[in-house]
Amino acid sequence: MGCGSAKAASPPAVVPNRTDVVMDDDQAAAQNGVAKAAIARTVEVPKAVAFEVPLESAAPGGGTGLKSQPPERLQKQRAADSPPITVEAIREKQAQAEQRRQEVLEERVRTSRQFAEKAMAAHSTREQNEEPAGRDA
Repeated sequence: MGCGSAKAASPPAVVPNRTDVVMDDDQAAAQNGVAKAAIARTVEVPKAVAFEVPLESAAPGGGTGLKSQPPERLQKQRAADSPPITVEAIREKQAQAEQRRQEVLEERVRTSRQFAEKAMAAHSTREQNEEPAGRDA
C-alpha cells in the first residue's frame, strides 16, 4: 500500500542513546559529525557521443549508398512472368465482361417474368374461385 514516492523516502534516523527523539537525516548527520556532502551519492554521467552527418553522399553516383530496390510485394509482382498487356487482350476482357453482364441481366428478366406469371396465375385462380361464390348469393 502507499504511493511510489513513499518507497523512495528513507525512514528518519533514531539517535541510539535516546529512544524518544526522532531526527531526520540532516540532523542525525550533523550530530554524528558527518558532513552532508559525504553522504550524497555521486551520479556518473556517460561521456558524450558526437556524430558527423555528411550532407553530400560519398557514394558513387551521388546516391545515398543504399540499394534502391522496390518493396518485396512489388518484386514478387515483377517476378511473376505475365504476358505483356495488349490492346487486343483488353478488348477481349471487356467483351467477356459485357457478355457476363448481359447474362446476368437476362437471368433477372427471366426470373421476374416467372414471378409475374406465377402472380398472375394465382390472381386468376383466386378470381375464378370467388366468382361462383358470388353468383350463388
